[in-house]
Amino acid sequence: MPSFKRCPKCSLVHSESDLVCRRCNVDLLTGEPAPVIAPKTSSLSEVLAERLADSRSLVRKPFSLASSAFRKVLAKLPAPKFKPKPAEQIGSLIYCMECGGEMKPAAIPYYPVKILLPFLALALILFALSFRFPFLIITGVLSLACFFLYLRMRVELWQCGECGKHMERKTKKKKTGAAQGTETAST
Repeated sequence: MPSFKRCPKCSLVHSESDLVCRRCNVDLLTGEPAPVIAPKTSSLSEVLAERLADSRSLVRKPFSLASSAFRKVLAKLPAPKFKPKPAEQIGSLIYCMECGGEMKPAAIPYYPVKILLPFLALALILFALSFRFPFLIITGVLSLACFFLYLRMRVELWQCGECGKHMERKTKKKKTGAAQGTETAST
């Protein structure tokens, strides 16, 4: 037959395995208040730090494998080829055929400004007339756009620093894959 204990303070019946009263928190054997054991409180940052420490060991090995594989792949790739900087381009000096002076890269306007001024004047006239005829603003905007477009057009040249002679700067054109294939087939 099971045996029961009564709380000395509140007379609540407990089983034999209970040591502390559930109602008044008194020790069932002595009748004195039971010591309160406070649960360990930890902040969110401490809990996250513990879990992160546990998960680091799981992450380190795959990460180290991935980084070593990435290094091997990068070692097999060829190094990128960059365009030479203007200073390096000038380093391969070009000399003037007339005076022997050093040629430097220059860009001059394709059209002189005095030829482009009619576009600007036309744009101003069309903007003024657009108060009377609203649709003329479209052609005014186009005329102004043409002025700035032609103003920005430049010709790439080599210019001699001593005599001022200009020489056209030729750029190498890249061959496309189809053009290279036909060229190798014909040779």
